[in-house]
Amino acid sequence: MHDSGFYRRVLTGFAWQGASKAVVQSVSWIGTIVVARLLEPADYGVVAVANVFIVMLNLVMEMGLSQGLVQKTEVSQEEEDGVFWLGVVSGLALYLLLYLAAPVVADFYAMPILEAVLRVGGLVLIIGSVKAVPVALVMRRMDFRLRALCEMSAAAASIVVVVTLAVMGAGVWSLVIGTVVQTMVLVVGYLPTLGRLPRPTFRLAPIMGIVRFGLHLMAGNLAFVVSNRADIFIIGKFLGERMTGYYSIGFMLATMPLDKIGSIFNHVAFSSLSRTKDDPQQCRALFMELHRQLLFITYPLLVGMALVVSDAVTVFLTDKWLPVVPVTQILVVVGAVRVSGMLMPPLLNSRGHVRWSLAYSGAGMVLLPAAFLVGVQYGLTGVAVAWIAAYPLLYAMLLRYLRKDLGIRLTELLEAGRSTLVAVACMAVAVMAVQHYAHAASPGLRLGLSVIAGVVAYAGTFLMFYEEQISRMRDAVRLLRTRT
Repeated sequence: MHDSGFYRRVLTGFAWQGASKAVVQSVSWIGTIVVARLLEPADYGVVAVANVFIVMLNLVMEMGLSQGLVQKTEVSQEEEDGVFWLGVVSGLALYLLLYLAAPVVADFYAMPILEAVLRVGGLVLIIGSVKAVPVALVMRRMDFRLRALCEMSAAAASIVVVVTLAVMGAGVWSLVIGTVVQTMVLVVGYLPTLGRLPRPTFRLAPIMGIVRFGLHLMAGNLAFVVSNRADIFIIGKFLGERMTGYYSIGFMLATMPLDKIGSIFNHVAFSSLSRTKDDPQQCRALFMELHRQLLFITYPLLVGMALVVSDAVTVFLTDKWLPVVPVTQILVVVGAVRVSGMLMPPLLNSRGHVRWSLAYSGAGMVLLPAAFLVGVQYGLTGVAVAWIAAYPLLYAMLLRYLRKDLGIRLTELLEAGRSTLVAVACMAVAVMAVQHYAHAASPGLRLGLSVIAGVVAYAGTFLMFYEEQISRMRDAVRLLRTRT
């Protein structure tokens, strides 16, 4: 990559986003351990079902407008004002829709408390409607430091509220109110970047280009959420809130590297790839490097989770959560493929191929729910297996688009990740050996020994056989620390 200044900004983004996620996740896990011990699986199930509807409406409210502003080369104040007020009006209208629909949704799932949960949790639609423009301004400047600080503050506030309310016996409401507080703190953090009160305007003409781009992006994102959260929608209806709670925690454990670490890459990827969209070679090189490092960080966590999840659940979440173990282990398998594919939609969107991204999401909206409807007949395990059966077909679509746009083939991705795959295999052997010889030990001791063996094996394999990967990371850190 020839532009060292640009590369430094990308690395700075990873540094701040990575630091924020590390801090937030450490505190979050402490909170999750405390809360999961106090709440019942059914509480998590109700919130999981509510979040499906709230997240979908939130995507409609946002309409991809932030990304539309980020993707534009130049943005006027008139466009900022138009986008701001369009978001506010959309948020109010969609919350009213959710408020009126809440009783119908609660009856459909036979969960009476779901009505109130939707109405309270849905307040994030109104609160969050004012942050589209501030977020876009931050990302246009590639100010990852501010974004990281906002996210850390919001997550920390949410965790404090959730744990406090759970200890006080608030039950499901601790999760609901915690999410609302998190959105409020995010808004408070981002709003000052505007530096002014947007002028009230409801003219669509000046922002139609942004709206058109955003609507295509929103449709793709909405289709993605519908397809990827159809499992919760279906499990909630056919298996009830308790089974939904087990599945939601199992899914969280299996997809943690995607949601936590992968989100760092996605946040940085769209902004940085958008800045290189007119230079295919630089865009290609940046994507390959992002993909290589994403596998390097997430694969040991995925495989490690699958190997130690039984002991980890017993030690941290107690035996009442043991039904999540088989679900987690199966979902890790498809997670390995999903990690590889998660950077591809941001790449396509940044390059202006929103229709390709929409086609991919649309295919998922048909294929995945159909697979889940079949799988749910066999319980939670059947739904998890449905992921393995259906997702590789969607991944093949992304590979086709990637090859058509930048000429990147599957063999190149595999070659770039070869060192990680070898190191993960060595790590798995080491962990399984520890578990075999320490089978009589306590779950806590066996878990500790397994983690140590895995870290030593993974790091040792790279240090012994793939020193160039370590050198590349050293160079990245050195570049990050230099001054322009």
